[in-house]
Amino acid sequence: MSGWSQLEHDAVDRLSAMGPMEIAVYVALLRHCDQHRKCFPSMAKIAVAAGIKERRARMAVSNLIDSGLMSRQMRIGKNGAMVSPTYHLPLLTPQDRAAHNAGAACDARGPGTKRQGAPARNATLTRTNEQEPMNKARAHS
Repeated sequence: MSGWSQLEHDAVDRLSAMGPMEIAVYVALLRHCDQHRKCFPSMAKIAVAAGIKERRARMAVSNLIDSGLMSRQMRIGKNGAMVSPTYHLPLLTPQDRAAHNAGAACDARGPGTKRQGAPARNATLTRTNEQEPMNKARAHS
């Protein structure tokens, strides 16, 4: 199967703060998603795709839902039995990014560095923009 998946910078930043299991599960789910970033693989299939045990995959899914990077909707099959849930991995909107950044305002020292009274900024953009003059100065030395 060919195709591609989009993993935005804010999602990468949030995932890297969680850990390797969450990254592996997120990528495994993203791999199964349709064009609306929805999918419904079983937990066993998620675990195999992520290369981890099913129990750890369940923990990672729970952490990803708690972080707001994805949501889960339970489904009932035609016979009334529960079937694998639908997972939705939405692209982060500007409002989502602002809400996330407001919780952890950053400066050029890196993510998670809080400053009193400072407006929330995207850590990745901040570090990139503020390091450019330093990199140019080093190039001219």
